[in-house]
Amino acid sequence: MLLTDRQIHDAIYLTGELEISPFDYDEHLQPASVDIQLGPEISGYRKSTGALNPLLGVHPQDMWHLTLHAKYKSVPLQPGEFILAHTLQAVRIGSTLACRIEGKSSLARMGLVVHSTAGFVDPGFQGQLTLEMTNLNSVPVILTLGMPIAQLSFMRLSEAVAHPYGSPRYRSHYQGQRGATAPRV
Repeated sequence: MLLTDRQIHDAIYLTGELEISPFDYDEHLQPASVDIQLGPEISGYRKSTGALNPLLGVHPQDMWHLTLHAKYKSVPLQPGEFILAHTLQAVRIGSTLACRIEGKSSLARMGLVVHSTAGFVDPGFQGQLTLEMTNLNSVPVILTLGMPIAQLSFMRLSEAVAHPYGSPRYRSHYQGQRGATAPRV
């Protein structure tokens, strides 16, 4: 069941099943979702200059060394460019909820994709959300710190999960992440 604005309100303010910070009730709450904003860090993969450069996924260690990092206030995302960014908001999702991150329609109409395939957020997740952003347009799209970038919708589970994200039995690579987090494969 998808949570309504009233149920999201109750999950934040009454039951504590959900935390979103920073959160402005009047600005961020929508009829069945929460608007979230773009955070201050981006990273992108270094361009290959030859066959000897490392390939993504070859080594099972953190691949942060393959990326370029920047803090910005405004930056153009070039046509066809792929970057990692993050949400300004940090979330904590209780063991009875799951979450989906979706793009905003006004940005999608400009050709901006905010997640490639990783739009699901597990029960128990805590941290900022990493965005896998691509510009599908033929002209640059300007990204601005704090702009509304995506929306979160929440689903109530039929019961609490036995082992939420972050439990010792899982290799929860991204629990507690801050900033644009590179893949940990």
